[in-house]
Amino acid sequence: METRKAGNSGDLLSADAVESVEGLELRAKSIVEGFIAGLHKSPHHGFSVEFTQHKQYYPGDEIRKIDWRVFGRTDRYFIKQYEEETNTGVFIVLDSSASMAYRQSGTESKFHYAVHLASALAYLGLGQNDAIGLALAAEKVDRFLPPSSKDVQFKNIISLLSATRASGKTDLERVLSQVSRQIKRRSIVIVLSDLLDGYESVRKALDDLKFSGNEVILFHILDPSELSFPFNNMVKFVDLETGVELTADTVAVAEAYRRKMDEYLSALKAYSNRSGVDHQLMTTDKAFDEALRNYLVRRMKFTSIRG
Repeated sequence: METRKAGNSGDLLSADAVESVEGLELRAKSIVEGFIAGLHKSPHHGFSVEFTQHKQYYPGDEIRKIDWRVFGRTDRYFIKQYEEETNTGVFIVLDSSASMAYRQSGTESKFHYAVHLASALAYLGLGQNDAIGLALAAEKVDRFLPPSSKDVQFKNIISLLSATRASGKTDLERVLSQVSRQIKRRSIVIVLSDLLDGYESVRKALDDLKFSGNEVILFHILDPSELSFPFNNMVKFVDLETGVELTADTVAVAEAYRRKMDEYLSALKAYSNRSGVDHQLMTTDKAFDEALRNYLVRRMKFTSIRG
């Protein structure tokens, strides 16, 4: 796994890529600032959208720090934090495998969609003094920026995102195992992927992160055609990761495909409800700025503690 330290990203870009970096940076800022403006609130309330003086209790935390008044209102255990404990470690894990380059009926590829989401999430977190790290991965973690809350980190993240192209095979279980070993304390882990590894592989990968007490947010990014399968007659399909070609009568297989996809999504939803992983399905035909704002508002309403 190659590690890129904060501050040494200058070699990642050619002169021709500067415009791409600036465009991505501006887009990320506009998404987040639009969200904040819509709330008419300061962004400085913690990336996890829970107020910054409490965090969820986990076995091993000091029981004496449990806020029993909050428990009485919410029936959930939270412990009090001092100011120096409130900054959050956030790891953004972006699937850069070849399957993410797919675009059929969406406005852009799954990978470009994920890149915009990742840049906006990084800007949001860094704006709240959280330490943000980035892992770009396919079969393994290919590029890694350790978490940092320094001003230069956003530019480093944008530079790395702009310099990366989707390629290679997917091995999410291996990737998240590598990321898990990089985490030194409980953190928020944000995974952006099309999750084409299959249910068991995805479940095992996420279980490893949850077992360590991390909060996991899963942005499941698909092209609309991967849900609806809108093909007719004989169609040649090409596996973007292996190059294998298959010609199929889509009318004959459409019903079976949709049934399998529904079963997969249902299994992921059940796992999410059972494990506490926050699973958010996003399709590339929806404007990513609106999709992200809607998600953040929903998450804020769900996790806020009200008096």
